[in-house]
Amino acid sequence: MARLNYSKIASRVLSEQPDEKKISEYKHFYKEHLLKLKNKDKILQELRPLCINFFSYKLSTLLSIDREKIAFEKKAINFLSQNFSQEVVDIFEKKLPRENSSSKFLDDKPLLAQLLLELLNVPKEFNNHEKKEWEYKANFLIFLYNCLHETGLHALINKREIQIYKRYNLIIEHDFKSRTKQIDYKALIKLEQLQHEYLTPYERKAPVLINGKLIPLKNICQFKVTSSLLLNDEIELFAIKTNFSWTNSLKDELAFVNACSDETDMVLKNPFLSKREPLFRNMNVHFVDLNRIKELAQINSDNFDVIKLVQLCKELNQVSTGDTFIIPSLLVRAIIDHVPPIFGCKNFSEVANSYKGGTKSFKKAMITLDNSLRNIADNTIHSQIRKKEVLPASLQSDFTPELDLLLSEIVRILK
Repeated sequence: MARLNYSKIASRVLSEQPDEKKISEYKHFYKEHLLKLKNKDKILQELRPLCINFFSYKLSTLLSIDREKIAFEKKAINFLSQNFSQEVVDIFEKKLPRENSSSKFLDDKPLLAQLLLELLNVPKEFNNHEKKEWEYKANFLIFLYNCLHETGLHALINKREIQIYKRYNLIIEHDFKSRTKQIDYKALIKLEQLQHEYLTPYERKAPVLINGKLIPLKNICQFKVTSSLLLNDEIELFAIKTNFSWTNSLKDELAFVNACSDETDMVLKNPFLSKREPLFRNMNVHFVDLNRIKELAQINSDNFDVIKLVQLCKELNQVSTGDTFIIPSLLVRAIIDHVPPIFGCKNFSEVANSYKGGTKSFKKAMITLDNSLRNIADNTIHSQIRKKEVLPASLQSDFTPELDLLLSEIVRILK
């Protein structure tokens, strides 16, 4: 599945969602004005009472000089000048345009009447304008405090649409071919890739392939999944906030993966459960991988028609649920008895023992199918009813890795 272009998504959503505009303003303001600040904690400690004073202060009648208001403004300007750039001071001191609200009602009045009404309206208009300017300054100080405190990461990030923004990280701690524990990880992958390449094999007790290592389940000590709603250009700010390195020269991906939200218990199923729950089907977990079936269906061979093979795979997926333990082994047996001519063999025992086109691993997997699977299927088919019976568990028919290896070789031969 193609990766989403997050920069394009950001620009598209920005134009459609006010929340994304706020998020963008936050992070760009931080990067432009606050990124290089030192003594962040000290600045926040001094800025907090300023915000409280401006927010709680009630303006008095503004026709006279308000000394307390002037003192607050002067203190704020001195503080901003000492700790921030001149651009930040200029934003704080910005003058709002005055609104001449009376003029729109007086166009048809005599000149003298207009003059008298405007003079009577001056205190009200002056007071409203001063209140707006005071509210602007108070809001800016609060914005400045929050932006610095949250390192430019707006709280609205947590409300982003999961289907568009959420990406996952994976950590596998293991002792495969090592006396000490090793760590392999993947960062910023989509749910489909996480499920298909890592969760499904783990839940089926199959080896997990990561960073070129095929790690058996018995060697896995910890399987951890974390997630993030951050865009790529926001990870740098997240790194500053949580204290790890994320620069052009050094990106500490492992620290990032560990710092993200832990979702292991939400997305991972216990591989030791004896029964597959119906949720597996909702998570697109199948006995035969759907992409593998697609590859088989697209084969156009002059010598072999794979239509029956494709149908057997589809029916195998339909019956491989949590409460079906007998039929899967029979269908896998039908598949291995159906395909030997593709390998130039008369039966599957020849495929397992005499086929020269596969690797050593392929041969071992085919011997497993020929011996273990065949014996299990034969026992199911030919055993007669007895006084007491024990139903097979799902593990008896779980030959998913070996079957996929067989089908992938068929694709390679006929493609």
